[in-house]
Amino acid sequence: MHRYLYGTVYVPIHCGAKNGAGEFIFMGRFVLDDPVLSCAPRLEDWLRARGLAMQEGSAQCFLQT
Repeated sequence: MHRYLYGTVYVPIHCGAKNGAGEFIFMGRFVLDDPVLSCAPRLEDWLRARGLAMQEGSAQCFLQT
């Protein structure tokens, strides 16, 4: 069984996110019990940055897909 959630996510202009095809990674945290999202990179951009960090030995987080 698949569960789908639909909604609207507002992203600050400085993040540079634009409408279009692709998958995004949304990362966030709770601040004073309110969820706060960080800028959301497209999956391919995140994988590229992660690959560079892995090569440099500086990767601090992992995404299993």
